Amino acid sequence: MKKGILIVLSGPSGVGKGTIIREVLNSDSNCIFSISATTRKARKGEVDGVNYHFFSTCEFHKLIPNKQLLEHAVVYGNYYGTMKEKTLEMINKGFDVILEIDTVGGMNIKKSFNDALTIFLLPPDIEALYQRLKGRGTETQEIIDRRHACVESELAAAESYDYQIINNNVSQCANEVINIIKKVKENRIC
Repeated sequence: MKKGILIVLSGPSGVGKGTIIREVLNSDSNCIFSISATTRKARKGEVDGVNYHFFSTCEFHKLIPNKQLLEHAVVYGNYYGTMKEKTLEMINKGFDVILEIDTVGGMNIKKSFNDALTIFLLPPDIEALYQRLKGRGTETQEIIDRRHACVESELAAAESYDYQIINNNVSQCANEVINIIKKVKENRIC
């Protein structure tokens, strides 16, 4: 059985990472989503173990020395991380595992897994990104402003990724991600 690949999808808040991932998962049954661990509070409608693994800060800190995380970082004042055991298990079973993580986590994965595929989603422009954040209706204006303030540093990290894609159209962007995954897998077989 061939091993799957680890795929990192990053980009600023509001760029559409979750939407693109859903499109990819719907079109490729071999791709699965890695559910991140976090200390942030669940948003309305989010379910533990489905959207995230929600932990208290104390619980999360116990995961780190026990080496239960592939990577972890503090993002917007909350801890986020990738659960190690389940992710590696799925890759070893031949599944391609998609991580939706910030640029710090993405670069940590790239250091630890030099064969990880890294893709950065770019907004068509900064104003569109800000409007998407506001339009979600899931954060306060203070959180939106904090996320918006990080956009420049996040965009600067894009050049460290294997691929950069502008999310101007969901279907087109998702197809680009799918084609990149196929191309990378074909090259690894040859």
